[in-house]
Amino acid sequence: EYMGRIFRNLSTTYPSRMFTKKKDSNSSLQRQKQIASLFNDLEKSNVKVRTKIDGQEYEVDVLLTAANRKVPIMIFLPPEFPMGAPPSIRVGDDLSHALLNEVGEVKFHSAIQHWTPEARLGTVVLDILIQFSKQPPVFKRFGNNQRPTPTQQQQQQTLQTPSTQHLKKDLITTYERPPEFDHLQSKNEDELRILLEDQDQFDMWFGSLSEVEAKTEQLVLLMQQSAELAGTTLSQEETYNQLRQEVNELRNKYVKRKAALDAMQAEQVAKVQQMTDPSTLVQRLQQAINEAERQSEDTARNFCNGEMQCSDFIREFKEQRKLYHIRNAKKEMLLSRP
Repeated sequence: EYMGRIFRNLSTTYPSRMFTKKKDSNSSLQRQKQIASLFNDLEKSNVKVRTKIDGQEYEVDVLLTAANRKVPIMIFLPPEFPMGAPPSIRVGDDLSHALLNEVGEVKFHSAIQHWTPEARLGTVVLDILIQFSKQPPVFKRFGNNQRPTPTQQQQQQTLQTPSTQHLKKDLITTYERPPEFDHLQSKNEDELRILLEDQDQFDMWFGSLSEVEAKTEQLVLLMQQSAELAGTTLSQEETYNQLRQEVNELRNKYVKRKAALDAMQAEQVAKVQQMTDPSTLVQRLQQAINEAERQSEDTARNFCNGEMQCSDFIREFKEQRKLYHIRNAKKEMLLSRP
């Protein structure tokens, strides 16, 4: 019994004690809620729940009316419960019921077969108790209405068949012993009881295991490497702050120059638009036409006053009037566009 309980304790302790800080907080919270539902739901029905191993193993009694005796129901919560595995609920392997398999474990209840984290442990156990009450389990070798007497029990132990021994062995070895713990075989019952009941002694023995020591050394090495990496990072803090300041200064210069460039581009676009605007072009052509007409009139006035030779007058006046008509034609062309 002590070996079995220690192995069950190890099956949850061994993989989880290496890195306890990495436990899934959500899974742990869901596990505590399920355990609370077990106590709350059963206490409402006046069913007492006994704690065998806190957080792992619990026990309730079911009354077999035909045999007039109470049988304990063991409720074991595996490490993956409730997110990845259902609870393991079992009675003695000498009982038979529609919900039980050959070793007395509840396997054929719908909530166990189709377990989900949303199911309530307390509700499931209470429903199993109700079904046991409506259809009580019976002893495999004594029928529905017989209770085994001491003589019959002794005969059963003496005449135990190989198949019965096989079932007993299967029940005991449900929690497989890791090969690392073979040296537990050398401990006597008192030493096993101390390991089971004294947490400090158990922790001391557990920490002395070679694999645990190796994992602990790996953890310490990782912590040292993390501390060295953190120290290297912190030593670069001043350089980092200086580079960040330089980047901020360059960014500010970029923003200012970008704003100036945008203003110049906007001004250039405005000037180009103004120069290519038809109304602006017509206005400027009209000014050029007026200027050409004024120059031709001044040339004619100078010729009439005798201030120019005839050949000079003809050449200048002809060029000025030609320029006047060209500009006027362009104006008329722009005005005729839709």
